[in-house]
Amino acid sequence: MEVTKANFEAVLPRVLAAVEACDFVAVDLEMSGLYVSDEHRPRATNTMQERWSHTRDAGMQIGMLQVGVCCFTWKPPAKQTREDESVPGRGWTLQAEPFNFWVFPRHIPGLTKDARLVMQVSSIAFLASCGFDFSKAINQGVSYMDSAAAEEARKGIEVKLAEKLASSHAGPAPASSKQKEKQISLQDFRDAPTRDAMQSALRTAAAFQDHVSGQKPEKGGSDQKKSKNAESEDAASGDSEDPKYARDTDGKPYVILEKCNGFCRRFLYQEIARLFPDLHVGKFSEDNVGNHRSEALRLTYSGSASSAAATERKRITESMEKDRLELEANVGLTRVFECIRDAKKPFIGHNCFLDMSHIFAKFFGTPPERFEDFRANLHEIFPMLADTKHVYQSNEKLSSLVGSMPLGDLYKTTSDAVLNHASVKLGPEFSRYQDASENFHHEAGYDAFMTGVVFGRAWTFLKLPIKPSFASHTEFNEICLPYSEGRFRLDEPIQEADWTRFVRLVNFDPSTRSHHLHKLIKGVLGNMHVRIIWESDTSAAYKAPSLAARDKLLAANAAARAKRQSSSAKPQGAADGDDTLDMADLEILPFCGEADSSKRSREPGTGADDYTFEAKRSRNEEDVPRVASDSTSGCSIA
Repeated sequence: MEVTKANFEAVLPRVLAAVEACDFVAVDLEMSGLYVSDEHRPRATNTMQERWSHTRDAGMQIGMLQVGVCCFTWKPPAKQTREDESVPGRGWTLQAEPFNFWVFPRHIPGLTKDARLVMQVSSIAFLASCGFDFSKAINQGVSYMDSAAAEEARKGIEVKLAEKLASSHAGPAPASSKQKEKQISLQDFRDAPTRDAMQSALRTAAAFQDHVSGQKPEKGGSDQKKSKNAESEDAASGDSEDPKYARDTDGKPYVILEKCNGFCRRFLYQEIARLFPDLHVGKFSEDNVGNHRSEALRLTYSGSASSAAATERKRITESMEKDRLELEANVGLTRVFECIRDAKKPFIGHNCFLDMSHIFAKFFGTPPERFEDFRANLHEIFPMLADTKHVYQSNEKLSSLVGSMPLGDLYKTTSDAVLNHASVKLGPEFSRYQDASENFHHEAGYDAFMTGVVFGRAWTFLKLPIKPSFASHTEFNEICLPYSEGRFRLDEPIQEADWTRFVRLVNFDPSTRSHHLHKLIKGVLGNMHVRIIWESDTSAAYKAPSLAARDKLLAANAAARAKRQSSSAKPQGAADGDDTLDMADLEILPFCGEADSSKRSREPGTGADDYTFEAKRSRNEEDVPRVASDSTSGCSIA
């Protein structure tokens, strides 16, 4: 179901009811980028804290353009009762209700911050190639703001209301000595058009008061008392026609003055209060739709000081109520994620580390700087969280059945009868994704739908009950960190990677490929599984199976290089059609622990700076690949 700001309020009750009634919720985001700068690209050698710091910056600064929320409910076969202990399987139906939210933040002057959003060129180009409608996101997107900012704004409205009401009880307060020093006269307006506009406004006020009080304005003069400020008094007199005035909800006549800037409004507040005590001057939001710096004032006839004070209090209360309603409308999509948080349903994503950073920053508040604090806070918000990529990678049987881990591939391969025990059905009013021939990839609602279906198939394969205990399954509450050896379990403290068994392979020929390095390492350590983590065309990392294996590899490289040096033989390198790479054709160095890893990631020329992060659903190689260009990088993280 498509949701924009035009139908959000009407659809919202349907969304909240779906969240409350479902068995689990799947999400997906489409964003305007992956990382805020090249220096923030995830690297294989990042520490866990470094990885989080970069991801946190992305969540806080990169734009969110589309959000998919899909609610899933298990439906038992006919004549079978649904119980919490029931185990869905063949004959059951997994009913899906996908919502595709177009989103874009809004700015309310005086109430909310004017957000800055980072866009990454390659990501925008990727979305454009998928037919993404950026105009729809910007013009029709549902707004959002984090819970902490919304609560702060609510308190700000209450404080402002109390202050304004307190100042209105005694009517216009006498000017302080400081205020008296800042009295404005017509001479303060340097340009003639502005002076003329102010004089015209005061003539309008004089004519309005005379008209509503039953007095006819005298040509060339006014019944108002002369004051020390002769310029303003003269301006209050003069020719003015008797206009027909509108009336407010209380039946009181009013007139709207021409819009002007803040300095002019201050002058009019000052002079109208001094010259026309029976008139109330105020700024009303309905008179200034679309106006910002230049705004109009409204004059209302009150008739007495007490009536004027009552009018002012009513105006203040109504103005604050409009601010409150506008603020609540601006909270927008946050209300959906607050409902998901409060419902405590299983929360599902695919390769969702970056998604979680965005969800935290956009809906719940500024993410903490320490990774450990973020882990604890995220687990409190979503105590049952599953990353489908980790679910399939961590379970040996599931992994052997599916092979490829990108979301689209998982969705296709799990359709096989081996995993497709339960049928999937779209709920009423959710027929958009019924036609599988349509290409909805990288539409957040469809990706959320695929994520939930993939999870549901794992659910039936693992024979989980409808109300599972996530704590008893290692497949859950752990999020994949691409190209990282560290662990990120939500229910356990962060565990840094053990770098002692790692070595770096550097300074080899750019034509070198993974199979060359595989053969080289296996020639020393024997036939075993080898996983290469590419950093650049001439730099890679490898984790040895033991410290003894690491030392054996280092020794073999040192001996080969010493022999090469003594014989003065030139390095040959490896050609694409050649499976031979000599041990002396590269240098193998040990990692020296976390501190050294952190230092290397900041030093130019080490090769780590050339390592790039791929978008989701892009590859499924045994090795962690190098990337030739950012052009392959999509902006939806799965």
